[in-house]
Amino acid sequence: MQNTRVGVIPKTFAAKPFHETIGSAFFTHFSLHFGVSQRQSPVLCRSIFAFRHKVYCEQLGFEEPNSAGLERDEWDRTAIHFAISHNKTGKIVACARLLPANDAQSLPIAEFCGDEALDLGVHPSQLQSSSACELSRFIVDSEFSSPRAAIEAGFAEASVAVGQLRYVLAQMTMEYALRADWPHMFVLSEPRFIRVLRIAGMPIKAIDDYVNFKGLRRVAYSCVNDFFDAAAPSCTHDRFSASICWKSPRRP
Repeated sequence: MQNTRVGVIPKTFAAKPFHETIGSAFFTHFSLHFGVSQRQSPVLCRSIFAFRHKVYCEQLGFEEPNSAGLERDEWDRTAIHFAISHNKTGKIVACARLLPANDAQSLPIAEFCGDEALDLGVHPSQLQSSSACELSRFIVDSEFSSPRAAIEAGFAEASVAVGQLRYVLAQMTMEYALRADWPHMFVLSEPRFIRVLRIAGMPIKAIDDYVNFKGLRRVAYSCVNDFFDAAAPSCTHDRFSASICWKSPRRP
């Protein structure tokens, strides 16, 4: 059952977004070096699963490496997957996924939401199930994690655009959530990553206490509508889609 208190989320949730300082020229430059895609089929997602295995398992050790070289779980079947690829090499350099809630399944993050989420009226159990989603597996390749890293890895020509990979990835997920009518977005993450999302322009706030899940994590909540309500005219979701080079993923 929808809680009417959702409409009065404190304005402190909103961060001053990066999109206020950029326009379509940024997206034009970004598209020279990177293309973005959205996928749902498990067959088309194999390259994303391989990228996740490389970073999530081999580099970060969050999951055990496996012989298949693919990192995936039971949530991937219903998830919406996003990828950013480097145009010159064709390699995936960033990815994320959105897990939708519905009447048949709650979000995996629900078990970590506590009293503060209840007090704010944004606990998944208080929201209409079809209006919530969870952001997870938000990953950027270490070689493209910063302009300096890109230069050191031999990708100097893309170094300026590299600095905004997280922004574009965050906006991709928020745009999809907006169009799917999933205004309530949750993420379970390290506090450092929550700050990264705020810098990327996502109006997000950590709620509830720390939990021990692959290290110390906190639940964070974002109202997607707040981002696009505050967006500069040059960066509304329609202009975003028109400006970015969307790629159709190749079948393996």
